[in-house]
Amino acid sequence: MSAFVLKKIIGKLLMPVPLFFLVLVGAGLLSLAGRPKLARSVLYVASAALFALSLPAVSFYLVSNLEYKYPKYNGEHVDFVVVHGGYHKEDDRHPVTSLLSATSLVRLSEGVRLSQLNPNAKLILSGYNVAGGIPHPEAMAKVAEVFGVSQQNVIIVDNVKDTSEEVNAIASIVRQSPFVVVTSAMHMPRTLYWYALSDLFPVTAPTDFHTKGSGEWGSWWGYVPSAQSLRLVELAWHEYLGLLWAWIKG
Repeated sequence: MSAFVLKKIIGKLLMPVPLFFLVLVGAGLLSLAGRPKLARSVLYVASAALFALSLPAVSFYLVSNLEYKYPKYNGEHVDFVVVHGGYHKEDDRHPVTSLLSATSLVRLSEGVRLSQLNPNAKLILSGYNVAGGIPHPEAMAKVAEVFGVSQQNVIIVDNVKDTSEEVNAIASIVRQSPFVVVTSAMHMPRTLYWYALSDLFPVTAPTDFHTKGSGEWGSWWGYVPSAQSLRLVELAWHEYLGLLWAWIKG
């Protein structure tokens, strides 16, 4: 098993819901081992934590702390527009505009918009090669062409498994030229951390926001558990773990 696959498996197990079920298994083992009081205490704490993480007010706090660290694009001149990849899935029953995931489509849309604002800039598309299908950046290029982007203005960066490899490959292309980075707002802090390690400080263009306004703190529904809130916490949790891993590696 490769280190990349192992990292992905461990990351999945550390998500809130899988982690909660692992704790449940641990509580069951404690009970079987003759420690019922400790098992109940572990179960109560885990249940309370899962309940808290499913509250919209809590998810808003965790997500917005990531999403608003960097400003939106404000008209700066750039030579490269860099769009970090997400994922896609091929299905002949779908039109080309449905090729990309919602996240990747939003990122690409912002990248195309910035390319139109900087007509002489090259559009760099990066991402991982999915087994059994076309590489993700090629999928993005395919959709970009539908949006009117000439393939002559596109640079493909594939064979990169994660954000650190993406940044290293992109750094060798942009060097010290001005460039803008497009990625999900929640993913931007981790992305910028890797660029800083390469001594690059790009213009930021966060997109794919999950929070708006002032949140749910003043509303009663901010304290009603929801599956959507737990999903947002999972996305944020992934980024916080990614930042921790980046700090350890960096």
